[in-house]
Amino acid sequence: MIVIALLGVLLALAAPSMREMIEVRRLRAINAQLVTDLHLARTEAIARRTYGRIDFNLDPALAMTCYTIYTAVDSFLGCNCSLGPGAACAGNPGAVEIRTVQVPKSSKVLLSIPPQRPLTWAMGFEPAMGSLVNLIVDTDPAALNKFKVDTKIDADRSMRIEVGQSGRPTVCAPAGSRIDLPSCNP
Repeated sequence: MIVIALLGVLLALAAPSMREMIEVRRLRAINAQLVTDLHLARTEAIARRTYGRIDFNLDPALAMTCYTIYTAVDSFLGCNCSLGPGAACAGNPGAVEIRTVQVPKSSKVLLSIPPQRPLTWAMGFEPAMGSLVNLIVDTDPAALNKFKVDTKIDADRSMRIEVGQSGRPTVCAPAGSRIDLPSCNP
């Protein structure tokens, strides 16, 4: 009975750290998928010789956060990832959906766009070199030098992807994050 009681105590102590480990692994996996998808969007823009775009839907009323990678012939076309894969660009005949990813809030991992500029919920890559570009729906006339998107569980467990003007994403830890990554530049 003493051995069983000791095993029960050890399991009770190990359970929270196991849950933490699983959540952080899920965070890293979702972040890695987004980095891969950013590379995909850039590659597709170059290969298809059209602007590659990514629209994020971070509506707090939804049971998910999501994004759609697509190409579009008209700058004013957009896709809605909350409609699901295969349906995100429905109703926009000039938009070609490449990939839609939905991250349920039940996973405890959220996508978020840190404050940058107005309407930075979308970004694009130009077809010649895959450089980061403004989308016409962005009302700020300044060039988009960097686009940031966070994957996070909470402030202590967050990762940031920064896409620079070259179109290449890098991963860093925003201020306050305990994730073992290089710190983001201010």
